[in-house]
Amino acid sequence: MHVIAADLREAGKKSSNRMLRRSGRIPAVYYGPTVPHRTIWVEEKGLTEQIRRNGRHGLFHIRIGDGEPQLVMMKEVQQDPLQPGRILHVDLFHVVADQPVETVLPLEFEGEPEGVKQGGVLQIQTTEVEVRGLPRHLPSRLPVPVAHLGVGDHLFVRDLPLPDGLELMTDPDELVLTVLEVRKEEKGAATETEPAAEAHRG
Repeated sequence: MHVIAADLREAGKKSSNRMLRRSGRIPAVYYGPTVPHRTIWVEEKGLTEQIRRNGRHGLFHIRIGDGEPQLVMMKEVQQDPLQPGRILHVDLFHVVADQPVETVLPLEFEGEPEGVKQGGVLQIQTTEVEVRGLPRHLPSRLPVPVAHLGVGDHLFVRDLPLPDGLELMTDPDELVLTVLEVRKEEKGAATETEPAAEAHRG
């Protein structure tokens, strides 16, 4: 089990926060229904790697000082607008193993739709959904097979293969993606302009 280092910090001083960031630590708050609200810092390297591997909504452990590892999830992430990817502050929610939580799962589309192979265009409308369930039932992402979709097919939230133990919180009628048909006149438009251009040059 990988555990990200953390510790208590003094709240309310911007200069202290800047010093923390320069030393590779990210200011954070830690809270939950069964723990007191605390102002802490977390190791930047470990948190950045966690986001890279599992996204912003995955579960992970932190250790505050010499305490026991605590299961948490990110609720709010503040990023530097001038340095994309750099985290300035994060809110960490303490997760209790036997209590359901709500989180967002990124969708991972698997395969190339048959309709795209036939000349259609894949148009994605939604890349994540909100779910509710016990921590042990929460995957880091939701695989979505799309290879079977033909031209004109639609995929709605209600069609997603949700694992056992999870409740869907997103509107089931929300459109996830569709395979659009490319009209013949659109396909021929480019080829029709080529002879005209040649005639003009001649």
